[in-house]
Amino acid sequence: MDELDEIRCRMRLSNLEARIALREIEAAALTREINSPLTSGTQRAELIQSRDPLLTEVSELKAELDKLRTSFPSWALH
Repeated sequence: MDELDEIRCRMRLSNLEARIALREIEAAALTREINSPLTSGTQRAELIQSRDPLLTEVSELKAELDKLRTSFPSWALH
């Protein structure tokens, strides 16, 4: 792998980590709203429907990140 390929891979790794963090923050905010006693049943259902795709995306992103880290174990701690 040449230097440019390594830079691209490291950028992809960083991008995945950032996207995971962002989606986890969004999901946590929705979970707080879902668990709030001030949230109506209708709102709660809508929030759950909004949160579920985020959690699915997080799972998919983590799988991609794990695959990348497996391919390049020297970057596993990145």
